[in-house]
Amino acid sequence: MVANVYLNEFDQEMMKRGHRIVRYANDILIFTRSKSAAENALCQARVILEDDLKLTVNQEKTHLTHSSSETKFLGVIIFSSYTKVQPKKINGFKEKVKNRKYL
Repeated sequence: MVANVYLNEFDQEMMKRGHRIVRYANDILIFTRSKSAAENALCQARVILEDDLKLTVNQEKTHLTHSSSETKFLGVIIFSSYTKVQPKKINGFKEKVKNRKYL
């Protein structure tokens, strides 16, 4: 996708600054160790995205959350120390495999 190529500059800059990020196309998660670090990372991300790359950050979708709560992202649940696929996604995959017709 074009977003992946275009946002590579964002990825590189955030990693240079020591941030752990997960991104798929234009959906981005930034992991930090504290609320103040998260606020700082969000400010840095906005500068890179809006000023440097001339993109708009969706204020309605943007939020900070604590890692002790589960974060759902594109069919995956991300915890502070591990990641797992959402059960409904696994069940949907199993149904597709089970119902597949072979020649």
